[in-house]
Amino acid sequence: MKKFIIAMLVLMSTSAFASQGSSSSTKMETPSSQGDEISQGFRVSIVKSFMNYKISTKNDSDSGDAKQSYGIALGYASIHAMEFGFKGDIQYDSYTDNSTVGFARIEGNATYGFEKIGYAFGGLNVSQNVSGWSGVSKSPGLGIQLGVGANVTRNIGLDLDYVLERNSASGNGGTAEVALSGLELKLHATF
Repeated sequence: MKKFIIAMLVLMSTSAFASQGSSSSTKMETPSSQGDEISQGFRVSIVKSFMNYKISTKNDSDSGDAKQSYGIALGYASIHAMEFGFKGDIQYDSYTDNSTVGFARIEGNATYGFEKIGYAFGGLNVSQNVSGWSGVSKSPGLGIQLGVGANVTRNIGLDLDYVLERNSASGNGGTAEVALSGLELKLHATF
């Protein structure tokens, strides 16, 4: 995991310097008027989740902190100053406590870019357990996310959002409704 994070940071740094051009002076360009690009292109993100889980069955429920091992996301964004835009991600999160459980999520967001480097976003997601639960039938569920983001440079930025994911699993013991909710912090590189 440490090698992956170091590789991502090197990749993001290389991309940021390459976008500055070959001139000897470095300057950070930020959009200042309507239509100026805040972030546009494909994104790779490292995700840190601060989530809680709730599992509900017909007769019982359980809840607690979801302990994330790691999270990664791939996506695309088109965000411009003082205009509406969009961003979307495909994300995988691994949670570990007594066992390892993985969830995949696809999300789509409407965005609004503020003057300079920031933006707000909100949208819907579909998530599903993809690993860790055997012998059950798994079903995706509909959730939401709402957040804000800022770019440090045109290629590197951070998103902070509140996320609610829902899905379910059915087996011989009945059906369990699973909800994950909480904050996520994403460090992203845009290419």
